[in-house]
Amino acid sequence: MLLSWFGEVFGRESDDHAILADGIKEDPERISRAYRDLLSGGSTDPLTLLKPVKQLAEGESHGLVQVGDIPFVSMCAHHFLPFFGTATVAYHPRSVIIGIGKIPRMVDCLARRFQLQETLTELIVDTLFRGADAEGAWARLSAQHLCMSHRGPTAVTAVTTTSHGLGVLAGRTAP
Repeated sequence: MLLSWFGEVFGRESDDHAILADGIKEDPERISRAYRDLLSGGSTDPLTLLKPVKQLAEGESHGLVQVGDIPFVSMCAHHFLPFFGTATVAYHPRSVIIGIGKIPRMVDCLARRFQLQETLTELIVDTLFRGADAEGAWARLSAQHLCMSHRGPTAVTAVTTTSHGLGVLAGRTAP
């Protein structure tokens, strides 16, 4: 449907745009692959990504584990446009320590879906809290939204920040 609309819009204006319309008509498979990749997070259970690397002994405690500057790209459920930025994710282990490389994989998996940034923040925290059997989990996401920067208010430099915590990290603005 979008390709038809692009062809109609570009094909009416000039011969140069008609050439562009012909090029667009040839790309439905490329566009389909791009969206399959951008929205591939639904095909993986993010809990399976959080594998323990160390079992904590009875009475053993561990401090806060935090991974920052995790890049992500997601899709706004309202406008079908990308939003992108970085996540800082933290957890306080209870019984296991998970591989730190699994945290960016989990963020990427959860980000590759249609959603709101607020929902993504909560999903990351809930998944980490449950998947790592954590005493607490927390995340802060800072993102730019194309629906805000390139349409509507055209607030090109605006950054939206959300945070959420559970367990011993609930209610914190920063760990």
